[in-house]
Amino acid sequence: MHKNTPILIVGAGPVGLTVALSLHRQGIPIRIIDRNEQATPLSKALVLWRRSLLSLDPLIPFETFLVEGIRAQNAHFFDEGLHQATLPFLTEGHGLPPGIFIPQSRIEAILVEALLKGGITVERNSQLERFSQDAEGITAEMTQRGKPETLRARYLIAADGGRSTTRHLLGLTFQGESMESRWLLGDITVTKGPAPASIETDVAEGDLFMSSSPEGAIAIFPISKDRFRIIVDGGSIDNNHPPKDPTTAELQRAISERTRLEWMISETHWLSEFRINERQIDHYIHGRVLIAGDAAHVHSPAGGQGMNTGIQDAVNLGFRLATVCHGAHPRTIERYQEERHPVARHVLTMSGRMLRAGMLRQPILRKVRGHIMSLLLKFPPLKRMISDALTEDDVSYEAVYKALKGGKEVWLGQAFPDLKISCGAAHIPASHLLRSEGPLYGTLLLGPSADPKAWPTTHLGLPIRQHQLGSKGLDDAGVLQHLLTLKKDEGMLIRPDAIIDYKGSAEGLTSWLSAL
Repeated sequence: MHKNTPILIVGAGPVGLTVALSLHRQGIPIRIIDRNEQATPLSKALVLWRRSLLSLDPLIPFETFLVEGIRAQNAHFFDEGLHQATLPFLTEGHGLPPGIFIPQSRIEAILVEALLKGGITVERNSQLERFSQDAEGITAEMTQRGKPETLRARYLIAADGGRSTTRHLLGLTFQGESMESRWLLGDITVTKGPAPASIETDVAEGDLFMSSSPEGAIAIFPISKDRFRIIVDGGSIDNNHPPKDPTTAELQRAISERTRLEWMISETHWLSEFRINERQIDHYIHGRVLIAGDAAHVHSPAGGQGMNTGIQDAVNLGFRLATVCHGAHPRTIERYQEERHPVARHVLTMSGRMLRAGMLRQPILRKVRGHIMSLLLKFPPLKRMISDALTEDDVSYEAVYKALKGGKEVWLGQAFPDLKISCGAAHIPASHLLRSEGPLYGTLLLGPSADPKAWPTTHLGLPIRQHQLGSKGLDDAGVLQHLLTLKKDEGMLIRPDAIIDYKGSAEGLTSWLSAL
């Protein structure tokens, strides 16, 4: 198929927009369509965790999101307003924030703006009707503003959400279950009462607030100084009545009964009732149709993992698919399934457990849970483990690399470490080394005594950029080199999605790339 034949991306939420930007930066023609007339004004998902910031940083610097959002600080856990435990999101030794509270609508706008700068426009009011595929590509039948169009595409990426048209056209089973609970959501502006005397009576900027009670759980997330997202356990579903958006009075009552917050709702921006599904498809790859984000997996909102997992799907898929389009073996795309499916399965399990733990109403069980949580968070290793799970710093493809390489290779398949390093007189996040404005196969870190001329500078026609540690003041103290256990004459190749792909000698890298 001709190299100018585009990849069709269905869905212009954060996942579709991210994979579109990733492919475009790698010089791959794309078209991105969305059934909606305009982008959603609703906040929807509300946090970018550190792992997503690291994955996105080569495409969009994290500062772009931070200037519009709120840096995540702590998660506070309460019971009927009484403080039980606090989990600080760890920042020591990191270059990136643990997370940024920013509405999904703003994330989408930032991604759209980045695409527009590259000449890519989202084709709205466009619906995928049907498609067929053969060994060479996809034939998609669409309607654009009511007018039919037939498009030939190299691949089709389904990023069209939990009610995915593409998934239904493929006839895939969305395995899992629906929770028999009613959940209420409100984006609200509040007027606060007297100055708080302790963390039991207010929510500081950048903090999550979660409290349980006999009436059910309540969670509060910051959007701006006086604007918050509130999620309330509304009890069991009444099958005799259809879903009904909550009232302001209903949410005000939940705040008054389940917390000690001296808050009055002064304005509502979005009220909604929603149900929770926990589902995942078995396979993300169906010939030349590739499925990502909510179209492939949906789960509890506990921990704010949904959008983040989808964005990480997108950067992984973008890298894999770009290499195939540039000439890598088509089987390369199978690594997308191998790496991303287990991650979503883990998130689904973990977020489900978090939600059910938070829904406990029995006083004894809530008390026991509080004691256990308080005890766990007194141990630094456990505190780090829990924090890393929430910020998704613990996501790794190490098992896939071990199977591929047939042994234990230190760092391979793990995320590039997030720490600050010296760069001349300044100290910068190490992730800055991965930033790129154009096509790139990967970033090569060389030890201080490695000969740059001995190392590959391209693969599949894509540049491999080099940074030599110790030169021009880069990591003079050897912090990064020591952490990576990189010998002075070794090199390390990092993928565009911030995953460590290779570590060793120049000859070994040449052989590794040839084998791929």
